[in-house]
Amino acid sequence: MSTVDEIKPAIGLFRAYDFDVVSPALPCGAAWLGSCLLELRIPSWNPWGMNNTGDWQHCNENTFQFTPGNHGWKTLFPGLYDGRTCVFKAKPVPRFHHSLPGIYPRKQKTVFIIRDPRDCLYSSWRRTLNGKTLTAEGFCKFIDGNHQLSNLSVQAYLLNYLYLWRSALESRSAETYLIIRFEDFKSDPVAVFKRVAKFLDINVSPGEIENACWISSFQQAQKAEQSLDASFRDPCAVNRAGIAYEYQQTFENCMHDAIDKGFSPYLDWLGYKPLLS
Repeated sequence: MSTVDEIKPAIGLFRAYDFDVVSPALPCGAAWLGSCLLELRIPSWNPWGMNNTGDWQHCNENTFQFTPGNHGWKTLFPGLYDGRTCVFKAKPVPRFHHSLPGIYPRKQKTVFIIRDPRDCLYSSWRRTLNGKTLTAEGFCKFIDGNHQLSNLSVQAYLLNYLYLWRSALESRSAETYLIIRFEDFKSDPVAVFKRVAKFLDINVSPGEIENACWISSFQQAQKAEQSLDASFRDPCAVNRAGIAYEYQQTFENCMHDAIDKGFSPYLDWLGYKPLLS
C-alpha cells in the first residue's frame, strides 16, 4: 500500500509526530486518550485530520494559549477553556488517525484503540438517528449501508479495518504496539493510562494521572458538550451514553443475526464474548 505525504504539526517547535494513536472511524473513545495526554501537557496537533493549530496562539517556545471562542473541541477535550495556557512537553507528540496501515509513514510505536465491534456499530448508528425512532430493522439496515469513508458497508469497513491492523500489528515486535480497549478504560481508566504512560515512557506521577483521567471522564466530556452553544454541537450528542457493552442491553435477536460472522476471530483476539449463534 502506498504512503501519502504526512501532514505534520508545523507549529512552534513541533515539526514531527513521534507515535501513532490508531482507531477505526467509528465510536471507540479515542478522544479520552487525547484528553488525558493534553492534561499531562502532551499536545494533539491536527487530530484525525482536523486542523486545530489555528485555535492555539503560540506564545513562546512550547507555550500556547487556547484562543477565546465557543470551540467544539471541548466536546473531545473537556479540560479546555477559553484562554487556557499550556506549556507543552516537547515529546512525545501523538498522531491521531483512522487510517489503514501503510497510509502514513510508520512510527516506532503504535497505540491501537478498539471497542467491541457490536458496540462500535450500535453507537455509530445511534449517532446518526438525531431523534428518529429506534428499531432493530433500522440498525440492520444501517450496518449494511455505505460507510462514509470507504466503498464498503459499515460493518464490512470495520471488519476490513480489524483484518488489516491485526495483520500489521502482529507482523511487528510486541514492544512496538499497545492495544487498549474502550471497555478497560471505562472500567479502570487510571490503570489503563498507567500502561500507556509506561509504553510511551511518559514520566508522570500517580496523582497527575488520576487528575487527567477525571477531567477526561465521560461525565466531564458530556458536561462540556452540553455547555457549548448549539452551533458548535453535533446534531446527535457525541457524548451520548459512555458505557461499555451497551449492545447487551439493547440487541434483539435479529440484530445479533445481522452481525457478520467474520468478526468471530477478532472478538477472540481482543478478548470479547463470541457472537450469538
